[in-house]
Amino acid sequence: MGFCSLPIYTIVTSAPQLFRTTVKVFLAMMGCYFVVFCSLANIENPVGLSRGVLERFWMQPSIGLLILGGIGLCKFITFLSEKVHPILKNKYLQLTLAILIISVQIKTNYTENDESDNWYAYHYAQSILPHLPDNSIVLTGGDLPTNVFRYHTICEQMRPDVRIMDMQFMAADWFRDVLAPTTFAGINVPGVYRPYETSKLSKGQYNLKVFLDANIDNYAIFVCNSVRRDEGSDYKNHYMQIPYRTCKRFVKKSDVVNPVELVETTPNTVLDEWPMPDIRIYEDRTWEHTLKVAYLNSLSEKGTLMWEEAVANKNSNNLRYLLEHGAVLHGQGVTQIETAIAEGRLEEDDWQYVYTIMAKNMGHFCMILHTLEAAEGNETRRLELEECGRKYWKIYVNWSEILRNKEEEGLVKELRRYLAMKSFKGLRFNI
Repeated sequence: MGFCSLPIYTIVTSAPQLFRTTVKVFLAMMGCYFVVFCSLANIENPVGLSRGVLERFWMQPSIGLLILGGIGLCKFITFLSEKVHPILKNKYLQLTLAILIISVQIKTNYTENDESDNWYAYHYAQSILPHLPDNSIVLTGGDLPTNVFRYHTICEQMRPDVRIMDMQFMAADWFRDVLAPTTFAGINVPGVYRPYETSKLSKGQYNLKVFLDANIDNYAIFVCNSVRRDEGSDYKNHYMQIPYRTCKRFVKKSDVVNPVELVETTPNTVLDEWPMPDIRIYEDRTWEHTLKVAYLNSLSEKGTLMWEEAVANKNSNNLRYLLEHGAVLHGQGVTQIETAIAEGRLEEDDWQYVYTIMAKNMGHFCMILHTLEAAEGNETRRLELEECGRKYWKIYVNWSEILRNKEEEGLVKELRRYLAMKSFKGLRFNI
């Protein structure tokens, strides 16, 4: 407030009418923002990132409040000079007071707001952009991947050949008319994007499947931050999403002969490359926390895909192959998290959720393989897998409450019954 009082001081002393007009303008702006923004936001008790985003929208009216506060401080000093002592009119004394107020604010809040070592957006871009094939297309949703990737490709010239296409922008007429023929020249943009089933599309509209059909043969296409929730399911019948570090790559199902081989040829998420934001500074309402969650979740993506493939092929000769590779992939992610915990690089709130999910899947992998080994009479291997299953199911049971999912309750009860048994010999576990 003291900082804002300095420029206002001249206005007050030299142009009273301008001063009054300025105050009226700021009051009108504040009133309009409070009424209009609050009614448009219409958010009830936002939590997490939604709360943080809403808080940051109040930075604009806060500037107006600070300026009005500066005016108020100036008027208050004038009042004191008349009632207490004329020396308070001294402009050098007022300047000193303003500098003192600013200095106190800096000293009080500098440590908490020091972002000089905040390179998390850069590390996020570094984790995916340099590893993409030439001339790739990256479909994005939301501010985080869109703005981080776009900034680094354009301003930092980090992989300028990669084109970043925001799926929200693709739904606008001006994207088709202005950006498609210029920024995205060469990419087939068949109209205006709509997240509908193909049968519900009108002339001049396209969905994700139509876009992929038009471009998949010419470009490597990725999605970061997941496909829109309201997207039609047509594309799922024709395309797979293969985890690719912190994003996913679209591939035709007809081209996938061996999903394990395809997964093994894509880059892994490596936790050691990612310095974790301090949870004491970056709470769940910050973008840094969101980055951390996305990165940790990516550790489980490949193993989860193997589990989905195992479920889809449970009667095929590839079942053991899928289970073994899924266990290896999940094991790599679990090991990275456990190492980071031991080194103090992760707080408990960071890893609980993804670690619990991975522990559940690891338990399933081990126990189904346990059944297969028992059927072949391999007792040594069966015991190793039983120990593996017990270890991870116990972790899952102990932490399952954080999933907040009623569907998990039945599984937890069943697993507790199994864990109470002295031996799993003779038991059969199926997908």
